[in-house]
Amino acid sequence: MVFAVLFASGTALTTVLGFVFFPSLKDYITSTKCGLYTSLDVAVNGDQTNGWGGFTQLANQIGNVSTLLSTASTAASTNLANNGWLLTSMAALK
Repeated sequence: MVFAVLFASGTALTTVLGFVFFPSLKDYITSTKCGLYTSLDVAVNGDQTNGWGGFTQLANQIGNVSTLLSTASTAASTNLANNGWLLTSMAALK
């Protein structure tokens, strides 16, 4: 009998608190959803005032670096083909 009274009182209290705080809960959910959308927008498109270009700019920059790697490889192979001077200099440094 005591358990039934406590359970009923707890249920009633929870129901009253739910109805009291439900409007503010709706506002909190709306603010959270707006914050998530803003965060995703900044992550994808960037925020120029803070110097973040977004994942789109990052992908473009990584693409630019990967295309320049073959040019760097060709330049290194061409300029260091006769690397006797480099090996001699390294041995002298030791």
